[in-house]
Amino acid sequence: MKKSELHHIIQSGHGVTSVGVAFSVKPVVDETSIEGIEIDLAGYESAEVIMEFGTWVDGDRTFVIMESDSSGTSFSAVADADLLGGANSISCSSASDDEAVHCRGYIGDMRYLRVDVSSSASTGMIVSALVVRGHRRNKGVLNETA
Repeated sequence: MKKSELHHIIQSGHGVTSVGVAFSVKPVVDETSIEGIEIDLAGYESAEVIMEFGTWVDGDRTFVIMESDSSGTSFSAVADADLLGGANSISCSSASDDEAVHCRGYIGDMRYLRVDVSSSASTGMIVSALVVRGHRRNKGVLNETA
């Protein structure tokens, strides 16, 4: 496969796609804890969560993937058994943990996901979390935002 072919698989060239991409945590330099934006998985059969830590300065930061059946309420941590690629809690507490990207495949059955970031830092650090929804049931809108 040529390197350019992935782009054509994701974007068919006809305004149709089988994936949806949305930020749960938009890239930000922050020292505080963050409650991510909820992502609706309705209409998709799979999801991959991609989380990034920037350069560590102090404190601890931890990503936790949350799930719920209802929008805006009753979010709880995803069980490790419902994730592919490793445990749910992903921490950065030293320079040996920073500047890293972590991926987890979600195989649970809840409709909504979000990524929360807990922090005990006093200095800002870049963090972000992206949810890639895949295997769309009814292909349609390209470049969804939520």
